[in-house]
Amino acid sequence: MRKILGLSRGAVLGAIVVGFSAAAVATPALATDRLAQAAPGQQQAEPSQYSDEDLQAFAKSVVEVQQINQQLDVQAVDVTDAAELESIQQQSYRDMEAAITGNGLTVQDYNQISALTQSDEEMRQKVTAYISAMDSGAM
Repeated sequence: MRKILGLSRGAVLGAIVVGFSAAAVATPALATDRLAQAAPGQQQAEPSQYSDEDLQAFAKSVVEVQQINQQLDVQAVDVTDAAELESIQQQSYRDMEAAITGNGLTVQDYNQISALTQSDEEMRQKVTAYISAMDSGAM
């Protein structure tokens, strides 16, 4: 499936890879901000705590969350009613959480892996490689 939710995977991958290189993990950081209230009081995790399967699930979740963020931005552009905007945001948060849990992670795990990829170069490279493999159809 080359197009998901009307966006090409190539466009999403480009945005994500730029996020990885320019600001460590910019894309997951957006989800972290938007989902922070869903997983308060997190403890710091260790890179060894997460398997390659977890990182693959994280990479898939990153792509899906980025797409949801892009949709939210488009939907919210012309909204002037605060209640309507809140409704759109809440639906986006539910969609993000569903994308993450649908890939076998908790929101807390997603946020912890996101934080770790900002400080652990090896983990960041693995996640970037998984995202690239998904784009090329290898995963």
